[in-house]
Amino acid sequence: MIGLAILAAVTFSPVRLEPPIKRVSPRVTDAVAGLSVRRREVAQVIWLDPREDVVALKVVDCDYSHVLVRLGPRSTCESEKFCSQRETRRLHKVTKHGIALGIKSKELKEKLSSPDYVHRMKASLIWRYAVKVDHEGADFAYLYNDYIIKGGKVVAIEVGYEQVPGCGDTNFNPAKDWYQDEI
Repeated sequence: MIGLAILAAVTFSPVRLEPPIKRVSPRVTDAVAGLSVRRREVAQVIWLDPREDVVALKVVDCDYSHVLVRLGPRSTCESEKFCSQRETRRLHKVTKHGIALGIKSKELKEKLSSPDYVHRMKASLIWRYAVKVDHEGADFAYLYNDYIIKGGKVVAIEVGYEQVPGCGDTNFNPAKDWYQDEI
């Protein structure tokens, strides 16, 4: 599964192919900060917004079987050394549903309704909205959005894609498989 630790060993190389995801739920988006889990023209990247201490990163594993896009605080980068291998650019920090960093959890719930799954970490909550998507060549695939909430506000947004089988994985359960590090 995707872990930020794999980022350090990954080379950044663009690939231009579109995964054949056929439908997306109205509550779930496939992109944040200009990075999409569907589009492959940007494979592995870290973007840092020079105006704020916010970073967007995209991690791809196993020929696009597992894709993660994360928008959050600079601390999202696992190490300063790796975070220094970034591009600087202005980030669009809002999803297509109008969810932005800093939005209150109450507003998030008003816009998207109750989450499909909730996971509690030490100092934060993760609200997950997930949808099973059609994907050619896969038994099944999930597109999910995780909103990491700390102090009643969204501090990070993750957009993920999981295809099974992929990399030897035989299952993915959106209610049980969580990959976030504490933010």
